[in-house]
Amino acid sequence: MKIRCTPQDYVKFIGYCREYIDRFHLGQWEIVYKFDKKKESDKLAHCEFGVNALHAKITLYADWSPQNEVTDKTLRETALHEVLHLMFADLTYAEICSKGEVLIREREHEVINRIILGLLYKRHK
Repeated sequence: MKIRCTPQDYVKFIGYCREYIDRFHLGQWEIVYKFDKKKESDKLAHCEFGVNALHAKITLYADWSPQNEVTDKTLRETALHEVLHLMFADLTYAEICSKGEVLIREREHEVINRIILGLLYKRHK
């Protein structure tokens, strides 16, 4: 059984994206947001971009898998994850031009996840 995001969740998601875009000084990007109610995906959201034109589309999928509860925390984390893809856009563009595409993409996700942990969660000593 899928978990369904609501239009209100989508509005929150956009707000969180804009907050992080501002925080990371990514205002030069022209961003289109999409709420995809139809596509079957194993992803919660997706970011597509064109580095040369600084255009991006950030999509929030309406249907989430049951292990992903829709909360303010998960919406915020998902928004941060997608915005961090824009931070790494130049690296991603370089990877497409190189032979290490898959490896660089995997490492990019590792760094993104570390940044999310560092920004959203306190370290327990």
